[in-house]
Amino acid sequence: MGLTIADRDPISQLMARDPNEIEKYEAALAALEVAEWMDPADDADRDKATAALRRMIRRRKEAGLSAVVTASPRVEPVKTPEPVKLKLDGLSVSEAAVAMLQHKGTPLGAIQIVRDLAAHGFEMAADNKEASLAMALRRRSDNYQDVYNIGRGLWALRSTLTEKQISSAQQRARTVRGMEQAKARGVRMGQPSVLSDEVRAEFERRVSAGEKLKSIAKVTGIAESTYRKYYLGPQLKALRAQGKAKDAAEVVRPDFRSGRS
Repeated sequence: MGLTIADRDPISQLMARDPNEIEKYEAALAALEVAEWMDPADDADRDKATAALRRMIRRRKEAGLSAVVTASPRVEPVKTPEPVKLKLDGLSVSEAAVAMLQHKGTPLGAIQIVRDLAAHGFEMAADNKEASLAMALRRRSDNYQDVYNIGRGLWALRSTLTEKQISSAQQRARTVRGMEQAKARGVRMGQPSVLSDEVRAEFERRVSAGEKLKSIAKVTGIAESTYRKYYLGPQLKALRAQGKAKDAAEVVRPDFRSGRS
């Protein structure tokens, strides 16, 4: 037996008069069911609200009105904005790199900068693009001090660095320039090699003569691993081949025309 309007409570009477009202309740119920509640203390309140909404919807069905089945609220997909294309036409390598650093807003290495520039249509003509870009940024850093190498191959804009980071980057740049100037004067950097020119010459002579590395190391007092560090397999093979060719050239070939051997 169906219920009359008079038998319903005020909430049910309201839903009977306005069928659209139930859709709002069903949407609220769906939202409660899919919501991610961060505070466990809200669970009890959510359960109470869900139970009340379910009772309202059930009463509507009992009254013989068509219930509108509402799914979870439709969430429109967020449209990803189109990537911004930088206008790099007519810029030098260092200017394009600085523009890319400004666009990204984070320190980048030379390899990543080259890739990002290519993605924006800026192609470099150099064979070694990373080295060419790093050199261009170093010159710009020396001339304008608006970009710095902050270590580990990363470049950053001065505007994004603290005074301490700027001071450290400037000290690093001075050290690199000093080392390059020393190399240009012929100064050999680092610990002197144990393989002097005389030791190398003696080693190469013995290898060409067919002597084993183990015996050479024993005679010279230098570890076999040290020799192998400076002389790779192809180099040793080439030295042995040279020795064999020299021995073959020294063999006196028989002279068949004179009958002498």
